[in-house]
Amino acid sequence: MGATWQHLGDAAGTKGVGVNRIRIDPGKLPTPPHGHARSEEIYFVLEGSGLAWQDEEVCEVRAGDTIVQVADHYEHTFRAGPDGLDLLVFGTRHPVEYGWLPRSRALRVGYVWTEGRTDDPWDIETQLGDVDFAEPGERPSNVVHLDDVEVDEDGDRMLAEAAGSEATGLKWATRGPGKEVAVPHCHSAEEEAFVVLAGDGTLALCRRRGPPRTERSAKRTSCAPVT
Repeated sequence: MGATWQHLGDAAGTKGVGVNRIRIDPGKLPTPPHGHARSEEIYFVLEGSGLAWQDEEVCEVRAGDTIVQVADHYEHTFRAGPDGLDLLVFGTRHPVEYGWLPRSRALRVGYVWTEGRTDDPWDIETQLGDVDFAEPGERPSNVVHLDDVEVDEDGDRMLAEAAGSEATGLKWATRGPGKEVAVPHCHSAEEEAFVVLAGDGTLALCRRRGPPRTERSAKRTSCAPVT
């Protein structure tokens, strides 16, 4: 394993979701093969190329690909190609979650590794040797490329939906000069994370002073444009 991690979501204050940028060194893995019981993960390849490993089946991935890992399904990891692999990773967070490492047979409940050990299962993974990557085959349905996803009437590409997400979403939105990505809005339960990949613009933040009990009180906002 060899990768550099940036916890973008933590830095921006996310609570219910996570956003990480992972730069994987050429020929290396970001994590051991693993699976999640409750978390859904969405990977978007920014640059580079490599291989996606899913339950010992392998396919090629490249810049512009979206890979969705729904909860309690594939055990998965990646191996970077000769130029490395640069990923954005979005995932759900849960108060109680377990992660499974099939090779070292370690189980993590929340942030605690079980089986009564005091060592780090990732160290055990390195002692098991290299993960066997078969020759790459056809892409499964949970791997899609940006160019293969149609643009909807709003100018968006629903990437995660195309790759089979069940609990979350990821869309690619592009807008021309002076255009809005969406009308001003907020959500009562959902959390959103935006990553700007190109261009610049203005973010308008509108904070309610209190819960909207009537139409009149719902309009009482404090808006602050942020460039």
